[in-house]
Amino acid sequence: MTRWAPPAPTPMVWLGAHLVMRADPGLALTGRNCIPQKFLDEGFRFQHTDLEATLRGLTS
Repeated sequence: MTRWAPPAPTPMVWLGAHLVMRADPGLALTGRNCIPQKFLDEGFRFQHTDLEATLRGLTS
């Protein structure tokens, strides 16, 4: 799977994240791989675990 995002200069992404979204610019520039470990430890079962498959199901 090839990921694509429109090109954006790093300073503009930093500025937009900081001023508009009031978020850590690092999130927009590098992202985060999050695992809901506490939910999983408690036995929570997610209905949608695959984003691509879920989106395909919503659009078909």
